[in-house]
Amino acid sequence: MAQQKAKSAGKKASRARRTAVLVVGMHRSGTSALSSALAEAGCDLPRSLMRPTPDNPRGYSESSKVYVLHRHILESAGTTWDDWVSISDDWFKSLVIPDFKARALEVLEEEFGTSPLFAFKDPRLCRLMPFWRDVLEEAECNPLVVHTHRNPLEVARSINVRDGHPMEVALLMWLQNVLDAERYTRDMVRAFTSYTRLLKDPPGELRKLQTSLDVTFPKLNDRTQHRIRSRIEPDLRHHSVEAEDLKADVRVSPWILDTFEILDRWAEGGEDASDHASLDAIRGQVATAAPTLFALTDKTQALQSDVDTLSTRISGIGASPGSVADAGAQPKGTRRPDLDAALRKVEDALLTSDEALKEKDAALHTAESALRQREAEVDAVRKELSSLREVVEAKTLRVAEADGEIKSLGDQLTVEKASLATRYQELAALTSTLVAKEAEFERQTLKATKLKAEITDIEAAKTRADAATEEAEQRARWAYEEVHMLRQSTSWRLTSPIRRFGGLLKRSARTVKDR
Repeated sequence: MAQQKAKSAGKKASRARRTAVLVVGMHRSGTSALSSALAEAGCDLPRSLMRPTPDNPRGYSESSKVYVLHRHILESAGTTWDDWVSISDDWFKSLVIPDFKARALEVLEEEFGTSPLFAFKDPRLCRLMPFWRDVLEEAECNPLVVHTHRNPLEVARSINVRDGHPMEVALLMWLQNVLDAERYTRDMVRAFTSYTRLLKDPPGELRKLQTSLDVTFPKLNDRTQHRIRSRIEPDLRHHSVEAEDLKADVRVSPWILDTFEILDRWAEGGEDASDHASLDAIRGQVATAAPTLFALTDKTQALQSDVDTLSTRISGIGASPGSVADAGAQPKGTRRPDLDAALRKVEDALLTSDEALKEKDAALHTAESALRQREAEVDAVRKELSSLREVVEAKTLRVAEADGEIKSLGDQLTVEKASLATRYQELAALTSTLVAKEAEFERQTLKATKLKAEITDIEAAKTRADAATEEAEQRARWAYEEVHMLRQSTSWRLTSPIRRFGGLLKRSARTVKDR
């Protein structure tokens, strides 16, 4: 049991370290060459690779099992590989998803096993990335995205030659695929390159990808770099278009030019987040114009089908379009009846095609006018939004400043409140002291009043005492004078012996009493 747990934990840890390098790019954009270079650098490829074809003689570096799975997935979403419309967001949340996820997990296990570093490539990843993100997360794989793109006219010409799709439709396919791929991977670890840069310096681009993705390709050394250069050569590029030709082609809309310019800049100097708004705006404009574009692409494909049918008929009668024209210049007597009939049919079909092309051009002109008007309206709205954004930013800044001032005032108010509370306590203490002092003052006032009354009484008594003293003194003076006069009298002198004898008797009596 413990051994099983250890084995399970080890397997989980091993899987958690796995890294999937997702090669994301439109069909015919060099994804096979890039995957092949990654394989030489040390990334494992699927076990069941698709077989080479005349269109890709060096192989696709692509899983045949994933190809079959994608075909069923696209069928369930009501679309095909060559549809230029994004898959509905609702499909990624539909009830068919669990079964497809289970099958996708099986395919991953069958194709890559426990490989710690593998390259996963399929052009349909551009439109199915939300699905595979969930699958890789459940499989505990760390996805690193490598975006690659190619000149849209080169892609359109390649698809036109290989699959017979009109150039206009192929250009729309390119636009929608690269827009979907960018939108679905915007929050993932990713890097950008291009088919042109890969052909110019394959090892240099791989080294740049290593740095951008923060990953190490274990076999990228001098020997493998030489082998990569020998496998990826400029002669792989069967359709080459200069930048001036791309800008001059009337079939290439401003949407495509702007998107290609952004992706080229990102491949050169790295992703610039300020371009995201432009890509989102293009995506929104394409969605708005979709009803008109549906009608145009349907007519274009119908015309292409007519042209293909005519070409088949001409080939069937043993003549090329040039020989038919030559035959039409011959005298009627020398022409074959069946050739005349075929020629008339071709001429009628060409007239019909001309009328249809005129209708298409008129509709296209109307659509372009409507789009230019819509773009002007969008630009006006964008300018207005920019102006409003500036106003909002200014007001936001002012609100932030006001918030700072309010906070500062709040802090000051808190300090003042604390100081006021202290002052209030001090005032309460002083008030209490004052009340006590006032009570003490009243007591002292009452006491002073009593003392005043007592003083008044004392002063009155003193006055009376002074008067009595004066009167006593007067009487004493009178008595003294009387005594003096008495002592000066003859009787006083005659009675002196008697007074002395009386005094002697008194002292004798006291002596006897004391004994």
